[in-house]
Amino acid sequence: MSSMSKCLKGGMVACGIAAMSFTAMDAQANLLNNPGFEAELQPFVSVDEEWNAFSSGGATAPLPDRNTVAPHSGLQHLELVTGAVNEFSGAFQWERGITAGDEYTFSFWARGDGNALEGVLEYRIEWITLFGGEDSRSFINDPSSVLTNEYQLFTVSGIAPAAAVDLKATVAFATFNASGTGTGTVYVDDTSLVPEPASMALLTMGGLALLRRRN
Repeated sequence: MSSMSKCLKGGMVACGIAAMSFTAMDAQANLLNNPGFEAELQPFVSVDEEWNAFSSGGATAPLPDRNTVAPHSGLQHLELVTGAVNEFSGAFQWERGITAGDEYTFSFWARGDGNALEGVLEYRIEWITLFGGEDSRSFINDPSSVLTNEYQLFTVSGIAPAAAVDLKATVAFATFNASGTGTGTVYVDDTSLVPEPASMALLTMGGLALLRRRN
């Protein structure tokens, strides 16, 4: 049975829920540009809505660059390299004009290079106020032991605070407080930033509750 047939069979309530579902799918488009790192990164100049590379610097922690060896998809992926303790390497992207109260989910695929890793995989959403300061952040710090030489999906979600007008999605590999050499290489690919409007979630829940009562 087609979606339209199901809608007509279920009546106006079912049609309304179907319409809301299609609207929600449209709202869940990926907000990130260059999600698979097929285009060049910006060298820490904070270009809006582009991937900006950053690192602790030096010969052992160069700015992140792209790599063509076995990406998750496409021809390129992001390469994060550290070579000593207390180093970091990462990339971030701004999203301007977010909606307070909406939930945002930042996801990406990541793997190691098959060698031993010492450090932390950091990924976060930084909530930025009108004056450019950080209101708060939604973040996860995973030990490098979670990374294998096979790509895995990593996700962090958060609800935009009332004071937030922008956000910054960030992924990094850091070797702060590593007990050994701090060396490591991490690959990142196929990033996404997906919003879910709070109003849409409430409408869908209300519609489903009404449909259950009708049945």
